[in-house]
Amino acid sequence: MTMRSTYVKEGSSIYYYVVEWEQRALSWADFRGKVLGPTDPAEAPKDSLRGGALANWKDIGLAEAPNVGENCVHASASPFEGLAERMNWLGYKADRDQFGKALLEAGVRLKTIKDWTLDPQISFGNKMNPTTKSIWDTIEDMDAQTCIDKCTEIDAWRPLRKPRFNKVAKVKPEQKGVNLHVKVTKAAAAVDGGEIKEATCGDDTGCIILSVRSDAHAAVLKAGACVRIQNAHVIMVKGFMRLSIDKWALVKAEDKVDFETVDESDAKNLSLTEFELA
Repeated sequence: MTMRSTYVKEGSSIYYYVVEWEQRALSWADFRGKVLGPTDPAEAPKDSLRGGALANWKDIGLAEAPNVGENCVHASASPFEGLAERMNWLGYKADRDQFGKALLEAGVRLKTIKDWTLDPQISFGNKMNPTTKSIWDTIEDMDAQTCIDKCTEIDAWRPLRKPRFNKVAKVKPEQKGVNLHVKVTKAAAAVDGGEIKEATCGDDTGCIILSVRSDAHAAVLKAGACVRIQNAHVIMVKGFMRLSIDKWALVKAEDKVDFETVDESDAKNLSLTEFELA
């Protein structure tokens, strides 16, 4: 904002140019680094705009030599930043701007474009460990199509949803995506000598019988163990509920649970209630 104040003070003028060129002839990074020159004019090549301004500042009527803060010319750090500056300074609308239309056609939402004109922090990448940084820094020096592709990727990115955990008493027939924190009251054991194993677990609202096939899952289901169950689903066995733990479900040991498990003798084992099948 300190720099901006010098641009808009009384008596000052700004000249702007909308420039386009063939990408194969000049990258955006070279446009900024070679055509424009480094931010510090003292480090800029003499044939760059900033280097030329420093070399000839008296001849072009400047009151003092250009410096890092006031170096005579600015260029957008990316095609998107160019759009943002047209929107912020000139009141352009994204859907009436050539690059804005390209973003919209690629699937970037209009609201996203408007929000990004203020250079917010955005998250993207690995859903377990996302990168969070300024959107303008993220796409700096990208050529037009690369910038469009990256903007599309970031706008479509969504973090993993945190699972919602319920109580055992809320489990219903044919329910899917069941997430529970429970304590094992009866360890996993094979049923009739087959590959299916059953264990009983519960919380402070009730108990239910788990049905597992994996030896790895069964190994976690030891009597007294506290476990976290995610993405299980209910199956019906002769009219009685079983909570099925298949390859898509997670069973993971936890250090503790914050409840006292219901005693099975309290007749709160949901798997002992028979349902009428249509």
